[in-house]
Amino acid sequence: MERRSTERGAAMVAMAVGMTAFLGLAVVAIDLGRLAHSASELQTAADAAATAGAMAMFRGKTTTQAKSEAQNVAGQNRVDGAAGSIPTADIKVGVYDFDTHGFTETLIEPQAVQVSTSRQVNNLIAGVFGSSMKISTIRKIATATFVGLGVATPTLPIAIGECLFSKTCVGNASCLPSFTGFPKDNDNRTQWTTFTSSSSSTPDIIKYMAQPCGDGISPPNLRVGDTTIVAGVHQAAANNLACLYDAGVRDHIVPVVGCVGTSNLSGVVIGFATIKLTGKSQGGVDFKVVYQERLGPGGGCAQCGTGTVGLVCENGRPGC
Repeated sequence: MERRSTERGAAMVAMAVGMTAFLGLAVVAIDLGRLAHSASELQTAADAAATAGAMAMFRGKTTTQAKSEAQNVAGQNRVDGAAGSIPTADIKVGVYDFDTHGFTETLIEPQAVQVSTSRQVNNLIAGVFGSSMKISTIRKIATATFVGLGVATPTLPIAIGECLFSKTCVGNASCLPSFTGFPKDNDNRTQWTTFTSSSSSTPDIIKYMAQPCGDGISPPNLRVGDTTIVAGVHQAAANNLACLYDAGVRDHIVPVVGCVGTSNLSGVVIGFATIKLTGKSQGGVDFKVVYQERLGPGGGCAQCGTGTVGLVCENGRPGC
């Protein structure tokens, strides 16, 4: 009888220990779940703030206005049951380098916004085990900048060299290149292209121009990394380009391709640019590159001016 009583006592002790461990795990699970939810909310607020701030700068607002816009948007979110407000000190403006995947704070031609913010969350249950467990701190970072378009269907058979764009100037229209009298024999950094066609004859160029100035054949869809045929000068095609200008068909999207040194083109697509035909001179057509907000997959050259404001991941990949 005494032995059975001892066994029952041991079983009760084991059950008590097991229940304590189970409750402890349940407590941890509850607080960890709440902490993860609050962290997700804070990341959403930081993402929204960075995107809003970068968009404000892209649309011509001052850095002070951009920070204010970032704060306003962050406050529309909820974090741990309260407004997702972010202090001004947590919002920085600067430049983002896609080569090094780094953000540098600067007021000199800023084109990116980084939000690095934290929030203290009260642990509802774990705090009973000691004051050191009452509060957890979560920190989140978000960076937004102008992200170049990575996929597009061109509307004009012209290829522009990457070497004509400055990587240190994003968001400033004065940095975008302009051209007079295209095409030119003495400047190979901008040439006709027949896209992915195996031929580079003048008729193969003209066929990709809109009617009535060309054959009206739609160019192929291109993406960053594709190889195009750069077709040289073909002065005869300039008349068809002038026809587009006269017809008022003046806004076009064209591929930007890599340069071989600083004077020729590789044909490899690295992004897209939007050009506006502005006049006729020197037996050709004048045009300038303009900024164009255009939604679509990212990954193209940001300095080329066609794309949209978006988040960048830690590895530099757009679209986090």
